[in-house]
Amino acid sequence: MFEACGRLALEDSLSSLGFLSSFAKAEYSDMIPFGERWKKAVSDWNDCRLDNEEKKLLLSVGDFLGKTDLDGQVMSLEGLRERFREKISQLVPETEKRVKLCTSLSVLCGAAILLMIC
Repeated sequence: MFEACGRLALEDSLSSLGFLSSFAKAEYSDMIPFGERWKKAVSDWNDCRLDNEEKKLLLSVGDFLGKTDLDGQVMSLEGLRERFREKISQLVPETEKRVKLCTSLSVLCGAAILLMIC
């Protein structure tokens, strides 16, 4: 899981998701569980432009990744991706900048599903 997040942090298309780089740079020797580390990285993300609902969705990734079997994780990620897609469709009438940010989040969930499947 940690390695997958490290790979995602290196993707140019996800560079606006600053919490990924801080997550990838963290020391793993203290064996803090993935979910706690994920939530800390997202919570400490200073440049976050997400509203509370969006941030809660992103934080929820730490609730299920690494805690269930592969099929359960994939199903949870697909459900989360669908919730992000719904949120994106609500934001379309708003500014183009806001839509691009949400698309990046959807890409993150899609990339995470691909990494879990492979």
